[in-house]
Amino acid sequence: MLANRLATQRYAFTLIELLVVISIIALLIGILLPALGSARGEARAIACSSNMKQIGVGVYSYQAENKDFLPPSYVYPETAWNGNGSSPNRWLLADQQGTSPGDGYLHWSFFLITSESLEIDAFVCPQMTNIVPPTNMRPEDEVGPYTAENPGVVDQQVARLSYTGNELILGRNKFNEPSARQNVFVRGSNLVAPSDEIMATEFLDAEGTAANAVGSNTSKSHRPLSATNLASGNIYTTPAGTQLGNVIKTFPDFGLQDYDVLLDGGGYGKLGSDPVNAIGRHHPGGSGDVGGEGTTNFMFSDGHVERQTVRESIENEQWGQRYYTVNGDNNIIQFD
Repeated sequence: MLANRLATQRYAFTLIELLVVISIIALLIGILLPALGSARGEARAIACSSNMKQIGVGVYSYQAENKDFLPPSYVYPETAWNGNGSSPNRWLLADQQGTSPGDGYLHWSFFLITSESLEIDAFVCPQMTNIVPPTNMRPEDEVGPYTAENPGVVDQQVARLSYTGNELILGRNKFNEPSARQNVFVRGSNLVAPSDEIMATEFLDAEGTAANAVGSNTSKSHRPLSATNLASGNIYTTPAGTQLGNVIKTFPDFGLQDYDVLLDGGGYGKLGSDPVNAIGRHHPGGSGDVGGEGTTNFMFSDGHVERQTVRESIENEQWGQRYYTVNGDNNIIQFD
């Protein structure tokens, strides 16, 4: 009888044992959660890279259909678009001057989508929480602090955009400037080192940082970016036969604002005068050096994608061997 009672008797945990178990579980959670968070960040960064590779395929398809020409970053369209249905995708060379467009912008994303080789979702990075709308968005596309540049006008552009082109390679509108220099279309065969020259990258993941106009809630997501510093003044008033010198910014002083400062209270008022701050720094990796940056994806002109810091892309002089998108003598002066 006594043996049966002992066999069926149940023992409970003491308070000390429970506290030890709870402490061990809390310790394991503290160890595992950062690793899980880092793994999720890596997975999203890889997804962003995959989308950029799709864009690279779209660029190659566009080149195949357009005699090796790369798409322009944006042009002024011939007519306005109502934001619905298919876009006419038409523009006139005569309209490509530095005047404010009454019909919005025709963005490179639309050139690629209408080649039927790319899905709209490819232009969105799942790691980003602040994916920017067009500069002139439909009312239903308004998000965060952004307001339309020209209310009532709709850009021919994807509704959400995580990526931006390199202004040294993807030219923008001013193909008919009444001045000494003009923007020019670039062919893939014009590039000196396509495997080492950046074609596109990601916008910074912070409210308003798609704008490279300070103090404005306008998205300006149609604009290309670069990490170069123009040393020879206004490129359109520089004589076409004169060397157009660009100085690759030197480390550590190349204009990067601290990443945490840009994220604190909306980035659009804190970019400074330098659009390099609108380039992404939101993926895992990087260092706490100048700018406090993480990493971003860069799509190179041969279509491959690498992830690195903005600082590394500048130190490695990967923003272009020439200012390809402007006519004349455009070799870049590089030094460190």
